[in-house]
Amino acid sequence: MKSDKTPKARKSLSIRQLFAFADTFDRIFVVLGAIIATITGFSWNLLTVAFGDVVDVFVAFERNARNNASEVETAEFLRDVYFFSYSLLALWILNFVANFLICLLFSRAANNQIRRIKNRYFESLLRQEVAWHDQNANTAFASTVTTDLKRIEDGMNEKFGLAVYNASTALIAIATAFIYGWKLTLIIISLLPFLAFGTSVMNKVQATFARKEVEAYAAAGAVAEEAIGGIRTVVAFGAQQHESERYERHLLPAMRSGIRRNLMTGLGNGLMFACLYAGLALGIWFGVQMILESRDYTIGTIVIVFWCVSGAGFSIGGAAPHFEAIAVARATAAKVFATIERRPLIDVTSEGGVKPEPIRAEIEFKNVDFWYPSRPEVKVLNGFSLTIAEGESVALVGASGSGKSTVLQLLQRFYDANGGVVSVGGRDVREWNVQYLRQQMGAVGQEPALFDTTIRENVALGSHSKLVDDKDVERAMQEANAAEFVAKLPQQWDTRVGDRGAQLSGGQKQRIAIARALINAPKVLLLDEATSALDTRSEAVVQTALEKASKGRTSVVVAHRLSTVVNCDRIVVMETGRVVETGTHAQLLERKGVYHALVRQQSAAAEPEVTDADESEEVESGDQVADEAEVLVGVDLEEEVLKKFSQKRLFALFAADKFYIFAGLALSLLYGLIVPIYAFIFGAFVEVFAQSETSAEIWARSHVFAYYYVAIAVAVGAISVSQMTILGV
Repeated sequence: MKSDKTPKARKSLSIRQLFAFADTFDRIFVVLGAIIATITGFSWNLLTVAFGDVVDVFVAFERNARNNASEVETAEFLRDVYFFSYSLLALWILNFVANFLICLLFSRAANNQIRRIKNRYFESLLRQEVAWHDQNANTAFASTVTTDLKRIEDGMNEKFGLAVYNASTALIAIATAFIYGWKLTLIIISLLPFLAFGTSVMNKVQATFARKEVEAYAAAGAVAEEAIGGIRTVVAFGAQQHESERYERHLLPAMRSGIRRNLMTGLGNGLMFACLYAGLALGIWFGVQMILESRDYTIGTIVIVFWCVSGAGFSIGGAAPHFEAIAVARATAAKVFATIERRPLIDVTSEGGVKPEPIRAEIEFKNVDFWYPSRPEVKVLNGFSLTIAEGESVALVGASGSGKSTVLQLLQRFYDANGGVVSVGGRDVREWNVQYLRQQMGAVGQEPALFDTTIRENVALGSHSKLVDDKDVERAMQEANAAEFVAKLPQQWDTRVGDRGAQLSGGQKQRIAIARALINAPKVLLLDEATSALDTRSEAVVQTALEKASKGRTSVVVAHRLSTVVNCDRIVVMETGRVVETGTHAQLLERKGVYHALVRQQSAAAEPEVTDADESEEVESGDQVADEAEVLVGVDLEEEVLKKFSQKRLFALFAADKFYIFAGLALSLLYGLIVPIYAFIFGAFVEVFAQSETSAEIWARSHVFAYYYVAIAVAVGAISVSQMTILGV
């Protein structure tokens, strides 16, 4: 068997790889948004410089006013105030417009890319060979489309733009601080190396927990999808509690990873702001000395340096959740993109392979060995050999697990044989173009998979993307004995069949499936226990349709009920993946071998079947109308219930976690008070320079503020870790 062509697994993608599905316009939007974000970061620091100059103006005027300032000095003060006020207003408007454009451009680019990623992901899923789907949980795909792709979008939309904006603001702020007072800036950011090391370690740990959280939620989503998809079975066996517990067991790893990820986020955020305020404490202590000892420093310079450094810290803090979203998107995208990039071993979209004309519907299995990739220890076919002539009807019978259905799957090339050769028309099926090979075959299974659309569209799906008209649909309906009951439905061909054909009876669904198999006029008809799930009356109707459809075609029938294969040209009996008997019904009975024993077993087990499920096609049609009306009423009632849903009931759902919620809210309130307290303390610090007369007085009144900032550093670190951890529980 060929080696798997899955790309090497990556834990995380680079930023460039994350935007792999961007087109030219998307790249323009991203680059333009990044430029605007950088310019906006520059303009924000101009606000800081302007504010520092305003502080110098106010402090100077305050001192002059105490010394009876002249009218000229007052006029100059007002002129400076008006100039800086207009400058601040203009910069604020610029920031407002720029932030709007950042969000608009990045959101537009992200929406375009996510649409392509969703389409490519779904196309890739449909391209993969059946063996790959056997080894990957199909139910996890719904979780990926809804949850994982949303995480990828969050890492590319305005959050990416705001991350660029905050990062550029922080870098420009640090540069501005160095320009206005490099000595003081070095003192304040002296703790930066410790911060950088701690943050880098926590980011790696955070990405690991984010990836584990995504994988755990996908597994939990698969469990939920499976349980809901089989809700009738779950209810019938009273397994609701079992499925709930199973779902909860899969949620626990996701919850633990989420809590640890939030703890890392809190530690990173707390460490960053603790270092920032501790640096400001150092800055006040040494900054006052620099003002008193050097004319190069003024209180305005201190303000600019402090606000630039603290602004850089706040920008990094503001960017943290955005960078976290980007990190989660990169980890999530690695898994999604790996699926998109995977080249299937059996590629139905490939143009390679032969397309023989004319088609000879001769089938041959020559010493075929096979085991399923998901169960390599179980050999399903063991030296299986069989030749089927064109136009011959052959039935495969035997005990469960003898390999009957596997023969059909190898014939359609859902899998490749591990040994031996499967050929159609004298050619190995691996030489055929996959799509062309399957176009020559029509298949009907035990439980037909109908889609929630009209009967017309369900039948047309069997055309293998060929254009079909109403005449083709009508022909297939007639061949499948389905035209009569469809004509009695309210909307006939345009009647919706419901989810998985729920609006139709078993016999009706099966005849629609037969029509779908015949729409393409296949050369080979494959029937896999097509009547085993039906009651006696429906089985007779469907069996008639199958016999009619098989005329003039090579037919391979897998059957459990031996009464349905009596008229086949040849019956092949299988055991443990081998052919043990072959012949007609009469010949096999005369031999009194395995087939004879199977017939006797079924005859002994047969009992009169009583059913009231399908009294008549007319009753089914009437129930169809009632069911459709009931569904519509149900939808309206559901929407009405949602409209009346009380907010009190929503809060009641949070009652179990009320301690964490209220504790988290209280800590959030305290966290929100940090900045106003910081501003109040800094204002009092500036006021010292305006009201003090001597250097000694300035030093005596100002250095105590350094202790205040040390206290804030300790408080903000503890509050940040506690808040994010508690709210993440």
